[in-house]
Amino acid sequence: MAKTYVKDFNGKKYECYTVVVGDCLSLIAEKTLGKASLWTDIQKLNGITGTTIRAGQVLKIREIVDEGSEIKKAFNDCIKAIEKLPEFQKLESLL
Repeated sequence: MAKTYVKDFNGKKYECYTVVVGDCLSLIAEKTLGKASLWTDIQKLNGITGTTIRAGQVLKIREIVDEGSEIKKAFNDCIKAIEKLPEFQKLESLL
């Protein structure tokens, strides 16, 4: 099973799966997420109200979060917080 990815109009990236004949949501959840009981996650993510899917349909499986950018954001937030500390401002004035 080859992994495919797609970006939505908001720039979010998703791992996707193309439905083949004989698939159902629970089978796809088992294949892709490791647990058949997670089929409702796939259903919700794709805005499916029932259980009907068709061969060739591309389903979003899970959102792919760029951990690098999340770590960078957290790091930058920490730096900003440190720069606001009086101790940092005192040290900076000594330099």
